[in-house]
Amino acid sequence: MTCAQGTDLAAEVTDGANRFALGVGMFVAHCGALEQLVNLAIRAFGQDEVLSSATSRVSLFKRIEILRELLRQRSDLALDDINALCEDLHVTRKRRNDVAHNPVATREPNEWDDAAVLVLRHKPDGTIVTEELTRETITGFVNESQNLMLRFTRLVPEATRT
Repeated sequence: MTCAQGTDLAAEVTDGANRFALGVGMFVAHCGALEQLVNLAIRAFGQDEVLSSATSRVSLFKRIEILRELLRQRSDLALDDINALCEDLHVTRKRRNDVAHNPVATREPNEWDDAAVLVLRHKPDGTIVTEELTRETITGFVNESQNLMLRFTRLVPEATRT
């Protein structure tokens, strides 16, 4: 896992539990930063301060869609760039919910090297489908969310002006 400056934040962490927690924490922190960028971009492109402020209280799904429409109507960005950005925000939003709202499991007690977030999905027929988000998967989420933050701020620099 690397930060924007290229420093490997996990290099000195040798304990499996701490490495896993670091990955989860970095990903959730990135998601919080992305959510703030969405809020700031809505405020920057919104023409009404009251409505822009009220928008911050609706679901992130709806805020991403509001941002999509504002960017379409009030920015010079290409439609493909807008749609790709918003779709990637939705993917990250879903992944954040998976990571934050599902249990962590290990094959053996106190053996964190094989830790994973265990995503449980209930199908309409009553069966349960599980997916394991391993440390490697979460590390991929960290890298993707970091790249998404960089792309967002490059495409929508207005979101960085408070």
